[in-house]
Amino acid sequence: MSRPFDAYDGIACGEIAIYCLYLGGAIFLCRKHGFGRSAGWRFLIMLSLARLIGDALRLATISLPTNQSLYIGWLILLGVGLGPLVLTLHGLLGRLIDSIGNQGPLLIKSTHRRLLELLMLAGMVLVIIGGTQSSYTLTNGSPVTHYVTLSYVGTGIIAAVIGLLILEILLVYKNRDYIIQGERRILIAIVICIPFVLVRLAYSCSLVFGGVHTSPWLLLGMSTAMEVTVTLICEILGFTIHAGFVEQTGEEMQPMARFSALK
Repeated sequence: MSRPFDAYDGIACGEIAIYCLYLGGAIFLCRKHGFGRSAGWRFLIMLSLARLIGDALRLATISLPTNQSLYIGWLILLGVGLGPLVLTLHGLLGRLIDSIGNQGPLLIKSTHRRLLELLMLAGMVLVIIGGTQSSYTLTNGSPVTHYVTLSYVGTGIIAAVIGLLILEILLVYKNRDYIIQGERRILIAIVICIPFVLVRLAYSCSLVFGGVHTSPWLLLGMSTAMEVTVTLICEILGFTIHAGFVEQTGEEMQPMARFSALK
C-alpha cells in the first residue's frame, strides 16, 4: 500500500537535487579553508546532510505511509536547519573578529564566541529531544505537531542566539574601518543573509509558539527558500575569499597564516 505523491514530496525531491550540490561545495570549502577551523563551513555539511537524510525519510513514506517514525524523523530534521545556518554566519563573523582584534578595539573575546556556539548547540539538542517527545498527527496530508516544553526552550535559546549574533554584527560594523578591503565582502554577505535567517526564525516561532500548522507552501516560502538562499550566499562567498585572512601593512596586503592554523 502506498500514498500519492504530494507537494511535500516535490519539495523533498528539489532539496535533494540542490543539497547534493551544496554538500559537495561545503566539503570543498572545508578542504580549502581547513577542517580544523573552517569558519563555519563544516556546519554547511551538517545542514546538507540533515536535508538529504530528512528528505529521504519523507520520500520513504510514499511506500510506507503508515510508518510514523519516518514522518517524525523528517519533521525533527526540518526543525534543526536554523542552527547550522546561524553557526555558519557566526563562524564567518569570527574570521572578521580575529582580523579586527589584531588592530582595533573590538570587545568580543573568543570566550564569548565559544559560549554563543555552545548555546546554539544546546538549543539544537533541545529541539531534537523535544521533537522526539512531541506528538504528531497528519491532517489532510499536512503534519500537525503538539510540542513539549523542551521544544519551546530550545527554540527560545536559538532566537536568543540570533539576537546575540546580530549584536556581534553591529559591533563588527562599528569597527568596519579595521577590516581590509578584500575581507569586507564577508560582512556584506552576512548582513544580506540576516533577513533570510529572521524569516526562517519567524517560521519556527510561528509553529512552536504561535500554534500555526504548516503547509507545503509555508514550508517552501519561509523555510526551504530561506535556507537554500543563505547556503548559496555562504558558499559563493567561500569560493571567492582567501583561504586565510590577510593583514594590511602600509600599501601592501600580506597573506597571513591559514585561518585553520589559528587558535
